[in-house]
Order: sequence, then C-alpha cells, then structure tokens
Amino acid sequence: MKKPMYIILGVLIVAGVLFVWFREGNISLNLDNSTSDQANDPEAVVWDDDTYGVSSNHPIAVEVGKNILENGGNAADAAVAMSYALGVVEPFGSGLGGGGEMVFYFDDGSQDPVTYQYKERVPLSGNIPANDMGVPGFVKGMDLINQELGTKPIEELMDPAIAFAEEGFEADGLLVSRLNAASDRLPVNELEQFFPNGEVISENDTVQQPELAETLKAIQAEGPDAFYDGEIAKSIIAHSGHVTTDDMKAYKPVEAEPVVGEFMGYDIYTASPPLSGVTLVQILQTADVLQEYMSVENETDYIHLLAEITKRAYDDRLNILGDPEFFDNPIAETTSMEYAEDLADSIDLENISTGFEEDDSMAEDDADNTTHFVVIDQDGMVVSTTNTLGDFFGSGQYVEGFFLNDAMNNFSEREASPNSVEPGKTPRSFMSPTILVSDEKIIGIGTPGGSRIPMMMGQTIIQNIMFGKEIQEAIDAPRFALEGDDLFIEDMKDGISDEVRDGLTERGYNVYLKDTGLYFGGIQALVLDKENNELYGGADSRRIGTWDTGN
Repeated sequence: MKKPMYIILGVLIVAGVLFVWFREGNISLNLDNSTSDQANDPEAVVWDDDTYGVSSNHPIAVEVGKNILENGGNAADAAVAMSYALGVVEPFGSGLGGGGEMVFYFDDGSQDPVTYQYKERVPLSGNIPANDMGVPGFVKGMDLINQELGTKPIEELMDPAIAFAEEGFEADGLLVSRLNAASDRLPVNELEQFFPNGEVISENDTVQQPELAETLKAIQAEGPDAFYDGEIAKSIIAHSGHVTTDDMKAYKPVEAEPVVGEFMGYDIYTASPPLSGVTLVQILQTADVLQEYMSVENETDYIHLLAEITKRAYDDRLNILGDPEFFDNPIAETTSMEYAEDLADSIDLENISTGFEEDDSMAEDDADNTTHFVVIDQDGMVVSTTNTLGDFFGSGQYVEGFFLNDAMNNFSEREASPNSVEPGKTPRSFMSPTILVSDEKIIGIGTPGGSRIPMMMGQTIIQNIMFGKEIQEAIDAPRFALEGDDLFIEDMKDGISDEVRDGLTERGYNVYLKDTGLYFGGIQALVLDKENNELYGGADSRRIGTWDTGN
C-alpha cells in the first residue's frame, strides 16, 4: 500500500529520536515485527541465574518481554508490559476493553502459587447491555499485579505499548485476516488506521493508532482512575447502555488460589473459577487413570478415550463452575483422583456414550479469540497469562482507541445454573492458563481457542508428558475437537489414517476433517528442565507465535 512521503519521513525522524533515547539507558525496542535471530530459530539455553524465557502468540510481545527482563524487570513486569503491548498489536484479541487471568508460580519458594483474575463483570443493576459488554477489568488488573509483584514503575512498563501505538508496527497476516473477517460488524468509517479509504490494510503496512496512544498516555499519567473515573469512563458508559459510573468505580480484580491437581508426577496449578482450570484438571487426571489404555501407537483408542473424558469434564463444568463470589464451587471434591477414577469407570472402551448436556450458555464460546503468553524470569518466577475481549474485536464497538468486550454473552440462560446472570457477577470462561511442576521440570502453557481450550491443552500436555514428545512436537501434533458426537480432526499431512477414521466411525462418531488454523488454538509454552539444566519453549504455527530465551 502506497504511503504519503511525509508520513514515512515523520516515522523515520521519530524512530531516530526514540533510538537515541532508548540508547541512553531506557528500554530498547524493535518498532516492527522483526525478532532476533534466536527467536526466528530458537534453541534451548543453559539455565542459570541470568537466564529467562518468553513465549507469546505475537513476536512483538516476545521482544517487549525480553527487553523488560534484560533491563532488570521480573516476570510480573514483563507480563504487564506484554499485556499492554498485545492490546496494541492484537487489537482483536485483548486490550483495555477486556480482561483475563494470570497464574504465578515461584520456583524459589518465596510464596505460594497465586492467580490474579481481572475478568469482566455484570453491571450492579443486573442488566446486560445490548452490546453484551461487561465492566472491563484489564487496567485495574495490570495495576494490582504491578503493585503486588512488580519491581518497575507501571509507567515504564507502558512505554512499549505507547510507542507501538504512536509510531506504529507492521501489520501481520493474522491482523489482516481478522479485520477482513470482522469488517461487517466493525465501524469501518471510524477505523481509518485499519480501513484506510474504507479498505482493509495490507500485510506489512504500518499501523498507527494515535487515539489509543493518547488513552494509554492518560492511564500512564493518572493511573487506573483515568480509565474508571474520567473522560475515558464517560465514553465507555455512553457506549454501553447499562454500565454506570458506580459500576466502573466499584470494579476490583480478584486474587485467589489456583486450582490444583496432579498428572503423572506433576503438580498442576491452573485457572481459578469461573475460568476452566477444574475442567483441565479433570481431563488430565482421568487420562492418568486410563493411561494403560492410551498410547501413541493406538490412535483410535487414544482419540476415543480422550473424547469421552472431555465429554464428561465439559458436562460436569455446567453444574460445578461459577463465580465463587456467588457459587460454592466443589473444587476439592471434583479435582480429586477418586473423582477422576469415577469418571474413568463410566467410560466404555468400545462405544460412544450419549445423554450428556449441551452447553447451556447464550454463546459461551470465547470463539477462537484471546491471546496467551508465558514468561519465566531469572529467579524462576513463572507466569502463564490468557487475555481476551470475548469474541474477536469483542462487541465490535470502538471507544477511545480500543474495542469493548462482549463477555456477558457467556452467561447461562438457566436461572438455576451456577452461571446465571446476577449483579456484579463474572461469567464462566473456557480460558485455562496453567503451570505444571515436577522435581525435574516446570511447564508454563496455555492457548486461545474458546470452548476448545481445555481439550486442546489436554491433548498437548498428554502428548508431551504421557507420550514423551518434546514440547514443540506435542504442539505441532494434529488435534481434534469434540462437539456432541461430531469429531473434527485436524487435516494435516501426517493426520488421521483411513483405518483410524473407520474405527472411530464404528464406535459411533461422525468424523470430519477440518483445515488447520485458529479453530485448533494457538498453544504457547516454556519449559524449565532442571534435570538437564535447560530452558526452552514451544510456539504454535497455527497463529504467529514464537518464543525466545536469553541471559
């Protein structure tokens, strides 16, 4: 796309000024999508007191995280900076108008694992806005995490996001494809930065977002009050229909214990309710019980058993998970190995089971949106983070440079459901940021993918830990998704054989091949291998993920 010469010259001049400023001791940045040679072809590094790793669905976030860590920040600092940066370079997947959750583990034993949840909430009136927007939690979530665990001023951590919003970055293919797919529900005339002259930008075009930069600067200067009790808040309220000033002021993120489980010698630390860590734990623990029947050689049995396990865990989720401020989640009972044994006992090794509930939500499927990243810092602090707007671009409504979420469509229509609508309540989500810990390894892992998140993560973790595949091989392995009795199997070069397909059909499944892509998630991971003294990662080519390490 041809650019006016004055814009190009202006960008070059400002970039030169920024280079000098960064060189004088401030955070250094790449202002494009390029990554280091190691990130393009990353390798494991020897783990020592100076080693760190970053894995993200977007390469710019990897660079931002690395720069924070290289300049004295810890994993919490990197996570806050990356979250803000991802809201700029992946405006469809996360940002100021949404929320998310971070799970932290501390290998030095300095404190217990903890989660910080900053998901969206129902207005205090109990009324759902027409655009399904909930009160956003992102900004207050970042502020709390910075206060509790960070070492750098949050103002400094926001600098990279502001630079990318103001000076621009190169549009990648994923951003372009998402804009094309959502153009019919976006205010195209208000989005000149994405739709110049009404047409979608092209890959490698420079994307500048001056309005978002100004909003970020206001938050940087005034703190969360600029977002929750100022002109930005007024704009959000004006576009919401039911959200009020009191709703915005009352929002508080939640600090909680993670859901805990066991899998083949690993302790699992995963997302607290109403997110779906319980569901992931159930999948993994039931697979552990049935491991003698599951093998990489017998693909038919593996797919059948894991599909049946997933069916039960997802069915359970409808009745045992809800916002803990409104519902007493039976976590200890439903994440015990005894409970997993009961689930396993109900599975027929030869036949498909029926009679399970369908999902009872209005639209409880964070689609294939959201974004995920993992950070491990020099002290062994690990953070696994999933952020979202709900659907891609959330509600599609654009305010002050960012998109508003549509998370309220994740509530149930059943009044008796633990996920029914109540004032101030957070709806369920399938998001499951996770950390697994054994004496030999620490694995930080997660994915976007909406309703398929727990099943995609379960498959990858089983491939890695149970079947012994390296993390990248496990991420690259073909996946399948279950919807009722329909099995959607990833159509890859080394995918399903006719024999396996026939075997699954005989057991009662409707088997379909589906092109690989966003439907099957975008898993990102880091592995600290203490036994072999290595740190390395895994990235999902289904998106544009990458990982990198340094010391």
